[in-house]
Amino acid sequence: MKKIRKGNFYDSRLGGHSYSMWETGYDVCIEEDGKAYFYQLRNYDRDVVSSIEPLELKNAVEISWDELNESVRTAHFYQLKPEGTESEKNLFVYGEEKGAQLNAEIQWAEEHRVYNREITLALLKSLGHFEKVEVDCTARDHVYVIDGKWQVTVIDNGCRGENYYVEDYANVIARKKFFGRRVARLAKAAEVPWEVAVFAGYIEEDQEAIQILKEVKASRKNVTAYLREEPSHGIGRRVAAIEEILGRSTWINLRCRGQRATYTLAKYLAN
Repeated sequence: MKKIRKGNFYDSRLGGHSYSMWETGYDVCIEEDGKAYFYQLRNYDRDVVSSIEPLELKNAVEISWDELNESVRTAHFYQLKPEGTESEKNLFVYGEEKGAQLNAEIQWAEEHRVYNREITLALLKSLGHFEKVEVDCTARDHVYVIDGKWQVTVIDNGCRGENYYVEDYANVIARKKFFGRRVARLAKAAEVPWEVAVFAGYIEEDQEAIQILKEVKASRKNVTAYLREEPSHGIGRRVAAIEEILGRSTWINLRCRGQRATYTLAKYLAN
């Protein structure tokens, strides 16, 4: 039977404290099996738990295991079992029933992964269990099709983490078909290949898009032998060569980014 007390309450937002990166916190004593374990919790935008030497708990209050901060419970588990598994930790921290449920969800998420575990578990809550996950390898972002019903687009923001959005897959398909037919019209009007016209397909007005594509076509006469070789090099030199051929004003109106897209445009300009 555990006896848990917390005290030495800390709040840097109240008077009497110099500047601190921590806003709130307290110390905890967990007594079980004749031993006492002490931890210090500090919080700002995240919890930080440290194992500390025994000390007096001022203004101590007794709390239950479920009332104890989750990060402190986790720290206590690894104090008792440093080599413990995640499955064991979940049972210890959350109890048999909730821990077993979490373990089952994690196992399911690993078998139906959409980018990472966190996003997959979030989708489980919003969409329910799903069976089939397909990856769209042609997309610039990370795109997944779930059970042929939903399309999930994950945008990786680097150190800022990831965000995602879910769309009805039927609407996505309809939108792609409409876009493809429009690009075909633009390509025919400007007399350029479809795979080149697609770079202007995002321009709202047809006439503006057609004019930009005609400028792209006309720019082929600007290609010198030197510039014809340049696109075969790395993407940086390729983009510089394309911009020199098209001119800055035309280039910035095209949505043409990445290795495959810039290679396609460079190949068209050079031939």
